[in-house]
Amino acid sequence: MPLTRSIAATALAASLLAQASPATAQGEPSPLELAQSAKLDYVRHIRQAGKCRWDTPTMGTAIYSNSDMYDRMAAIATNNPGLEIPLQAIDDHPCGSEQDNITSWTSTGLYWQWLTRLKLMAVYNNEAGWSYHLAEIPASVVVGLDPVLQSIEQQLIEQAGREAMQQEMTVLAQEVQAVMALACEGRREIRSPSGPRACPELPAEMLADRPYALARLTVAENLGRVLVDDLAREQRREYGDRWQVNLGLISGDCEPRMYSYFPQAPDTVEQNGVLDVALHQYGSIVGRARIQIHDTGAVQLIDSDNGMIEAELDEFDDLPFFGPCFNS
Repeated sequence: MPLTRSIAATALAASLLAQASPATAQGEPSPLELAQSAKLDYVRHIRQAGKCRWDTPTMGTAIYSNSDMYDRMAAIATNNPGLEIPLQAIDDHPCGSEQDNITSWTSTGLYWQWLTRLKLMAVYNNEAGWSYHLAEIPASVVVGLDPVLQSIEQQLIEQAGREAMQQEMTVLAQEVQAVMALACEGRREIRSPSGPRACPELPAEMLADRPYALARLTVAENLGRVLVDDLAREQRREYGDRWQVNLGLISGDCEPRMYSYFPQAPDTVEQNGVLDVALHQYGSIVGRARIQIHDTGAVQLIDSDNGMIEAELDEFDDLPFFGPCFNS
């Protein structure tokens, strides 16, 4: 199962470098192989998650961050700052198929890992001593996504067992402690209100891990910043691409005042070429509507459960069409 694979990959890290060291032990995947594997996880996610409507803004960003972290560590290990791991062309799979379920559980496990990392960093950030405010992790993200984290954790416990999840948590806690300890030296006087930090003394053999620790911390902090906006979108139930009613505007920019819907939202239901969707306006859901997908690809409103919407759209000679917009 994907979670077992996730645990096995993480458990390679008896120390921070076990997943990223140039001197990879025989039989363990190389940094480049790990980056390629993480990239494949990301590609599988974007191929399946939106189409099958189990993606969320925060999950998608976490899966991307996982690939970004391994890209950065492979670049360090190969001494190639410009290293790029190409996206692989793969087939998608029917929603609900075995491969779709495997991809979903792989993404869920990775999502849980990253939310757990952020939560652990926030905990250490609030402890008195050298780790106080060492990392930039928005508290609003940790608090806002904690119910999601708890829900996923319960699902994974049911799938993999409490002992396996405890093992995973222990490894992640060790990883985060090592990352923050290695990053401390470069942040002795950053966000330290009581003077230079008394960074922990580290064994000499661990110091070579510092570039990898900084890569991990940088990705975690970037993730935290992006999740602020993603969480807000999630709370507004805005998933994936936005399609808005076409009022004859030349611009394809998204307009908050325009009625819009999200084809990839979990509450979008498709049957026989008709979508039952939530209609959004000014960041809120204002009703539901039925949308017809024509053979030509045109997307047209059929009706809505909100009479005010239909009355407002009566200005059209025909039922209005929807189309994708940008800047959303």
